Amino acid sequence: MVERFNGRISEVVQQTRFASAEKIRQTLENHPKLYNHHIPQKALGHTTPISALKHWYKIKPELFTKRVYEHSKLDKHSVQSRHNRFVVFQLPRNTLCIHGHI
Repeated sequence: MVERFNGRISEVVQQTRFASAEKIRQTLENHPKLYNHHIPQKALGHTTPISALKHWYKIKPELFTKRVYEHSKLDKHSVQSRHNRFVVFQLPRNTLCIHGHI
């Protein structure tokens, strides 16, 4: 599925003339939501990835360690610093995060 997603975004970028860098940024940020919520996938029985995820959540909730939402946004992590302040940062998808002391 990742290869298909990357292929589709690559096609969009190659076939579209963008008016500005801001338009490219908006397109890249909006594409995961479009792909996950609105484009049915043959491999998922002609349903969208989010619909398939919701279906699996209903029939096998034990597969999920927590309720997930906003799938197409970047992962957010918060870490408590030594001064008892919480730092929230975003990681790109597929980034390994090892939690440690700040």
